[in-house]
Amino acid sequence: MYFASNLLVHFNRPAVVLSPLNFKTMRLKNKVAVITGGNSGIGFGIAKEFFMEGAVGSIVGRAQETLDSSVKQLGNNFIAIQADVTSLEDLERVFKETFEKFGKIDIVVANAGGAATGAKLGSVAEIGESDYDKTMDLNLKSVYFTIHKALPYMNDGGSVVMIGSNAAHIGLPALSLYGGAKAALIAWARGFSLDLLERKIRFNVVSPAAIDTPVFEKFVEPGQVEAVKNQLVQGIPAGRIGQPRDIANAVVFLGSDESSFMLGTEILVDGGSVNLQPFR
Repeated sequence: MYFASNLLVHFNRPAVVLSPLNFKTMRLKNKVAVITGGNSGIGFGIAKEFFMEGAVGSIVGRAQETLDSSVKQLGNNFIAIQADVTSLEDLERVFKETFEKFGKIDIVVANAGGAATGAKLGSVAEIGESDYDKTMDLNLKSVYFTIHKALPYMNDGGSVVMIGSNAAHIGLPALSLYGGAKAALIAWARGFSLDLLERKIRFNVVSPAAIDTPVFEKFVEPGQVEAVKNQLVQGIPAGRIGQPRDIANAVVFLGSDESSFMLGTEILVDGGSVNLQPFR
């Protein structure tokens, strides 16, 4: 059994309020960010690292309970906005509210995605129009319109980071539709970077492999979680499951000025599972 990238999204429990890093080390100081799906899993891992690096902004999600518990850990630096990324009206509101609160937007992290509610996974012989639409609306259409709605509010010289998946590169059972959506993001990073050259807005992709979150407990039979994780490790040359912070570190880099010479590219944060294929 194999899970890919941000299909593994977890709901965080309340924890202590975080403390930012030393002022001089903050790579995202004075940056305003919008992180979709920022209330849980990979997205909240990104939000925590952004906070530690000096960013402010908004986290976006559908579940009010996890939004509330997550934003408490980020103090006054972030606001929580309840929204459905498949709704264009909601996306418009997200960027309008963020801009009104902070006066600008520098970074957009299009993280929301994964298993769409009510959509089954399966082969091309099994997935019909309804399941197709739900999966593609969440993993592809929502990313396009997240960016489309963000652009009028973004600063020139800003950065957009899309969260992809190693499923864009590896054929995985029942995940061809999901993998196709994530592969499109790689093409978009190139095309959108060309589209926005005059504004110097950069587009890049971070593509994870399996990420260790409590959502395993939702998809795996009780008592089998550790066995599934151990099986996943067999396909990861690094010898471990990824952690949300692994992805967050790459996203911080792409959101910062340190990556100003990078545009239209993909960073694989997958423990070598794609590029070291003979290991698998």
